[in-house]
Amino acid sequence: MTNKNQEAEHIESESTTHAEGFIIKNINKFLTALLAIVVVVIAVIAYGHHIVEPKEAKAQEALYPSQNYFMQQQFKLALEGDSISSIGFIAITKKYGNTPAGNLAHAYAGLCYKKLGLNDKAIKELEAFHAEDKQIAPAILAATANCYADAGQTEKAAGMLIDAADRANAVTLSPIYLLNAGQLYQAAKQYQKAIATFEQIKKEYPNSQLGRGIERYIEQAKAQAGV
Repeated sequence: MTNKNQEAEHIESESTTHAEGFIIKNINKFLTALLAIVVVVIAVIAYGHHIVEPKEAKAQEALYPSQNYFMQQQFKLALEGDSISSIGFIAITKKYGNTPAGNLAHAYAGLCYKKLGLNDKAIKELEAFHAEDKQIAPAILAATANCYADAGQTEKAAGMLIDAADRANAVTLSPIYLLNAGQLYQAAKQYQKAIATFEQIKKEYPNSQLGRGIERYIEQAKAQAGV
């Protein structure tokens, strides 16, 4: 778990640096940070199984070359395979969907589709991923929210980000998700909801980096609302 905590600290540092407009203006940085969270799941899965069942072992073996393509940003090859060493994330989800590695392949596939600009397919794969982890599951939910935001479903995306913040319940990531949600509400001219979301950061995470500077976002939203 030490590596996982170190990874979370790295995500916090990178994320808070690029907090303003995190989803709206900096999707590439967001997905890069999210990748760091998702990649660590491989280690979690491996260490979580003292005796790995044959199907899971094969699924992990199939996942590895596609993961390498993903890290190299060769997203089409990561998805579809190369006919030599990789069968691709999509084939893994179909062949090993009931294994932890097969489940993880859904998350990877969703992120690949997002990078390729295929929002509908990204949403389908990201929503097929299931986890209860308080870092990974909220991060995938936030990535899904970004897809909905890009599709013009701003209010739905904002609600999902608030849900992601609640699930994470962490000073590292929750304020970022809430800030993103508030900014989406602002973009949709839902100023009262934006104010409430920013004030949630002030109330629940006052000592976070965003919490210490959230007052200016609140005042801006109030000015927009004419309050």
